[in-house]
Amino acid sequence: MSASKRKTQGSAMATEDRLGRLLDRLSSNPEALAMELQSLPQSPEARLQFLLREIDETVLPRHLDLLAGGQQLARLTVSNRRLIDIDTPGHTAPSDDPQAMAELLAETLTKLARIAGDLSLQVTRRTALPSHPEAACSVHTLEQLLGIEPSHIPFERLCRQIEAKALSQLVWANGSDRLTGAPEWVPALRDIATRYRAMHYKPRKAPRIRPMRTEGIAVPLSDKLIIVIVSLAENGLAAVMPRAEGLALIAAWQHPA
Repeated sequence: MSASKRKTQGSAMATEDRLGRLLDRLSSNPEALAMELQSLPQSPEARLQFLLREIDETVLPRHLDLLAGGQQLARLTVSNRRLIDIDTPGHTAPSDDPQAMAELLAETLTKLARIAGDLSLQVTRRTALPSHPEAACSVHTLEQLLGIEPSHIPFERLCRQIEAKALSQLVWANGSDRLTGAPEWVPALRDIATRYRAMHYKPRKAPRIRPMRTEGIAVPLSDKLIIVIVSLAENGLAAVMPRAEGLALIAAWQHPA
């Protein structure tokens, strides 16, 4: 097996595992989830990925408190999937210059990720909100500054949003399939997913849409229902869902803000 093949399979398995953890968290009681302490990985690289994923999954105004031995080391202020500030001892206020601000935040994240010992994270509500718009830094910008390979975060978020609204769905990753939801849609899902995935193996003599390039497509079932298909490399899902909601999710995925 080639190194690139092993890397792709490893990414597929990691993506499926993360999706499972995300679904477990979405089904948890909100109050219990707010008090949950999440343990960070030990390596700096994995910690950075963990923190960036938490930032990108946080839409409402929140504080992400980084703790060591029950003591707060830093407080990340996050909203709309963007990092606003990191409060640490000797904290320097963010610069008005967007580039300087992003570089300071990336540098601070790197220092936090390199702290020795066990670290944990707790999410708390941000109650004091400013009356003016705040400068913020996207995960994509932070990834570029940190030299991190672009992640699958947007794809995972799209899958999570689809799964929350799907009537029935077929998920494929690392050569295995998983079906959930209403059984009456299983034959249609299997058929369309098989046809779609087969496109990847056809000779590429002429330009055409293929799974490696297609970010999201919709197949009409009726005036109210569609089959939505999204894929990234060898991972993907096909889901039966309401027409308007499915088209809105694909549009947001293909044209992110």
